[in-house]
Amino acid sequence: MELEQAINELHQTRASVSEVKSSYRSGIYAIYLRHGSRLEGFPPGKDGLIYIGGTSNLARREYLNHFSSKQTGFSTLRRSLGAILKHELKLVAIPRSFGSSESNVRCYKFLPDGEDRLTMWMKTNLEVGNCVVHEDTKTIENQVIDTLEPVLNLTGWYNPYGKDIKALRKICADEARKSRGV
Repeated sequence: MELEQAINELHQTRASVSEVKSSYRSGIYAIYLRHGSRLEGFPPGKDGLIYIGGTSNLARREYLNHFSSKQTGFSTLRRSLGAILKHELKLVAIPRSFGSSESNVRCYKFLPDGEDRLTMWMKTNLEVGNCVVHEDTKTIENQVIDTLEPVLNLTGWYNPYGKDIKALRKICADEARKSRGV
């Protein structure tokens, strides 16, 4: 698949979460800020682009991890959005799971009512586009990230906002660590 073809398909399939059509096949997806929505201090890219991801199952990744209040500790997009919106949405970070693993605090989630507020914010303010990729999904994903430079992608390009996002995420991880008494 050609890079420009993938970028065009991401844009052409853009829709609200409730209307987007996803395949159960591998591919890449784009998360956009809806027109009129904002992430204070973190400017979106062209057409509101904020994140590019890749997955072996487009439908499962978009809905179960990103736009659902369940299994939230496995979504880097939710962690970044939650860290940015922490004060606005009154989010309280907790470990994503029981146990003493450092990844449970580094990959935090929020209290259930906060997860619900974050999910609602995302469904109201974000749109999704996707593109089935039949071969070498990771290569296409990396090329699209490098070309479009989405503000919430912390790898794949030199992100001038990466340090700020990581600092906000560290605040949440520290809060999660304290909540378990470590």
